[in-house]
Amino acid sequence: MAERIDGVYLPRNPKASPLYGLVEDHFDDFERIYEERFADRHGFWRPIIRKVADRFLDCGDLRHGFARIRCENPECRREFLLAFSCHSRYFCPSCHAKRVAAFADWLAAEVLADVPHRQLVYTVPKLIRQHFRFDRKLLGLLSSYAYNFVQEMMQAVADDPRSVPGVAITLQTFGDLTANWHPHCHSIVTDGVFRPDGSFQPLPTPDSQKLMLLFRHKLLQELLRLEKITPTTIEILDRFRHTGFSVYQGPPVLPGDTAAREKLAIYISHPPISLDRLSYDGPNGTVDYRPKSSPGHPLLADDVPHQDPLEVLAAITDSYPTSRSTTPPLPGWYSNKSRGRRKKAAQTAAAAIAPCSSLPAAELLPEPEDTSYRKACRRSWARLIAKIFWVSPLVCPKCRGPMKIIAFLEDPPVIRKILQHLGIWETQPRPPPKKIIASPTVEPIAEEYPPWAADPVYEYDNVDPVYPD
Repeated sequence: MAERIDGVYLPRNPKASPLYGLVEDHFDDFERIYEERFADRHGFWRPIIRKVADRFLDCGDLRHGFARIRCENPECRREFLLAFSCHSRYFCPSCHAKRVAAFADWLAAEVLADVPHRQLVYTVPKLIRQHFRFDRKLLGLLSSYAYNFVQEMMQAVADDPRSVPGVAITLQTFGDLTANWHPHCHSIVTDGVFRPDGSFQPLPTPDSQKLMLLFRHKLLQELLRLEKITPTTIEILDRFRHTGFSVYQGPPVLPGDTAAREKLAIYISHPPISLDRLSYDGPNGTVDYRPKSSPGHPLLADDVPHQDPLEVLAAITDSYPTSRSTTPPLPGWYSNKSRGRRKKAAQTAAAAIAPCSSLPAAELLPEPEDTSYRKACRRSWARLIAKIFWVSPLVCPKCRGPMKIIAFLEDPPVIRKILQHLGIWETQPRPPPKKIIASPTVEPIAEEYPPWAADPVYEYDNVDPVYPD
């Protein structure tokens, strides 16, 4: 994470992160013993995890390339080097923060209509969560049903099978680090439906219990059809005091409140861990991850137990998605196809009235290649950094004048020469970590609950359902 001193942006130091030390010291041991110690609980080893870990360790390292940024003030001409990032999702907190900011900005400004919205969160009981862990294609099924049953209910209330709601869905598979595998869906849903003519029809707030029952029925029937569960599983779930399924409804986001829509979009795509709650003791090989506290139950330092670094790595990597599995689906009115049709129709209508326009011919021609939109795209990196850290990386820390990127350095010999000239090529060696030797007789951890017992926590399981303030 970048530092902020008196409104001046300073490039982050990735090696100071506790997550960096944890991965650098223990990831090789974690990969080596994964099949023996973790495969029975977390599924087979996915090669993408190794690639992501290597990219994370290179993220922010000047030796792998950087940009030169110089102050435009001729009396200052101050420069600094900005290392390239890994652009990873979920695993790298810094890069994922930028992705979250970009997604929220795009969703609030370009996708969500100026109509009422609210958040819906769908969760499933512990008894069937392992099916989604060992067959990750089922995660797509979870997100698709999160939309289908909402569409079905809203069309029935509106009495119009052609009307559709607008929905943006994010899929998450993590709760708190101590209960890491928790597949659930967050969604932003319109409080009504759009008719084929583009008009919006508000609808009453749906009943959460009815939504949950419909969601439960459809999902269990599909899992039964796919032979992932048996009728006995459904009978066991029926005997639960609580079903284990839940549909949480957040408060409405009113039209015109772009900031609230953007904040909600950030919330539904948050990363799996918080660096503010993670600490790592390299010499002793221990990890502390503070759980969430509340004003009525503050946490003390003694309340946080030490955790095995390999168990923590297993929990973090377990929630890393497969390729495209967490691309936020935009079904219904907000789908790419629907938005493309509306955009094309608007362009056709504009072209039809263009000959009758009184504008000069030059203003009717296509815009040149270097449009204001393209310039905005080139400035998006600095804008997103400013949105995250409240400071701009293109403001000179010395004279507070504007700065600009003057070069990108990617040639290894040139990079080495520049960094050696600046005296920053060599890095300080890390202290040797405490070695963790895997026992050849490690037994799998048994389930913490019998299959006939009621689900003790069924709404969020350590995922805070409260709408962000």
